[in-house]
Amino acid sequence: MASELLEQWFAQAWRAHGPKALPAYTGHHDSYFKIELATGEETNWDVIVARAKAGLAS
Repeated sequence: MASELLEQWFAQAWRAHGPKALPAYTGHHDSYFKIELATGEETNWDVIVARAKAGLAS
């Protein structure tokens, strides 16, 4: 529970003050799921890797 609250707080702070140009994620180190800092939405490693590969291809 504490790590989820910390993730939410960090995502809110990131949206308010963090750089928007690069993708950024946070989450427990053993978790398949991550929080996308720009949106605060949950995502997973498959989506993150697919986005990275698409970015490298363009």
